[in-house]
Amino acid sequence: MRAGFPLERRVVTGLGLVWALVMVALGLGVLSGWPRGYSAGVSGWLGVTALAGGQFVFMVLVSDRLFPRASRPLVLVVEGLTLLVFLAGVAVTVVRLTEGIRQ
Repeated sequence: MRAGFPLERRVVTGLGLVWALVMVALGLGVLSGWPRGYSAGVSGWLGVTALAGGQFVFMVLVSDRLFPRASRPLVLVVEGLTLLVFLAGVAVTVVRLTEGIRQ
């Protein structure tokens, strides 16, 4: 009996799911104050960055493969906005960390 998806597609989807779950879990942990060594400004942006990254990975590696007929304009808007949040989070986190180093 043959499954609906090829093995490679199932492996990539499964790994993408695990990767996204780890990023979201770490993002939630950072937002809840898990690493005690960072200031609230850095950990907040770091948590948001990890959450957005996890959402983006899930959308690109899992959702796009499981729902290939989804509306492309809607998918592009949602993925683009999530990517912008991720990149903004990376930029702000780097700025906040370098400000902390200079002090």
